[in-house]
Amino acid sequence: MSYYLPTLKDLMQKARLSFRANLKGSDASVWPNNVYVSAKVLAGALFELFGFAAYIKKQIFAHQAPDLDSLGMHGTEYSIPQKPAGPASGNYVISVTDNIVVETNAVLQRTDGLEFLVTTGGTLSTSGTLNVPIFDGGCV
Repeated sequence: MSYYLPTLKDLMQKARLSFRANLKGSDASVWPNNVYVSAKVLAGALFELFGFAAYIKKQIFAHQAPDLDSLGMHGTEYSIPQKPAGPASGNYVISVTDNIVVETNAVLQRTDGLEFLVTTGGTLSTSGTLNVPIFDGGCV
């Protein structure tokens, strides 16, 4: 089920038409008059209300949580606390066409500048792939 979230322009048009239909002799499309301004203010308030309702709708399910606070509330509801941040670790795969030696405590750098520390070095005497364990402790 989906819901159409009206745009600010649509809400202003609906408010102007409502004034015209319910306040005989007025035209909220003609500037300057107080009915034009009133329609614009009402549309703005409704737009904010619809935006807030859309934000609340995203908080219903954990996988749609719009922010970390909303996600934390879902965890609290089920007594699942957020784990503290910790260092990342894993394996780095190096593919080569010749021999390679990777020393323990060598620093590997990604193209975006993030650095990883090799925890256990390795050697490859022929072409192929070498898996080396890495660690990102934030201290490299």
